[in-house]
Amino acid sequence: MEVQTAEIKNNEAHTFAFSKTVQQFMVGFSKFVLQFKPPDHHVKTIMIDLSDCKKNNNEITVKPNLVLEDTGKKSKPGDMSIRVVIVATV
Repeated sequence: MEVQTAEIKNNEAHTFAFSKTVQQFMVGFSKFVLQFKPPDHHVKTIMIDLSDCKKNNNEITVKPNLVLEDTGKKSKPGDMSIRVVIVATV
């Protein structure tokens, strides 16, 4: 069993390389940063989607989809990132 972590920006794919072929794996997170740029906003939706995962032999690629919407839907979120944790059976 191996565990790996990486800080990944929103909508950017990251590939984790393990020592042997991955048999099974589980993806989770230990921290995330979702924020709006000033001024203040009224948050409507927060979504963390880690379902875009691809396994290829000893590699797992994860592309996080992080959503932060306000009630006006007119603002742009600031930098968003997530610390992804993968537990893999190799």
